[in-house]
Amino acid sequence: MKFLIDAQLPPSLKLLFTKKGYDCIHTIDFPNGNFASDDDLRKIALQEERVIISKGNDFYESFILKNIPPKSILVKTGNCSKQELLSVFESKFDEIISAITVENLVLLTKQ
Repeated sequence: MKFLIDAQLPPSLKLLFTKKGYDCIHTIDFPNGNFASDDDLRKIALQEERVIISKGNDFYESFILKNIPPKSILVKTGNCSKQELLSVFESKFDEIISAITVENLVLLTKQ
């Protein structure tokens, strides 16, 4: 399984996924960095079969209306520090992977 992390999330989140053995890229890895358009991210997700991880409602709406991207993790943790966000991902990592394996949309919250 491959992942694409959107600009609103820290590049350090990529490290967590790669340390766990997953192919993961962050928008900062692109030539235009965090300025990659949402349409560009959707195209990459489709072409490379990547799960988009984002805080943005635009990917949720696109998923609901067009089923693009085919798989998405929507992060709804509210305002929190980078460390707190990483901690949420670390504590729920196996749960997230299990859920996205069988579901097309996963909602990640602090609870």
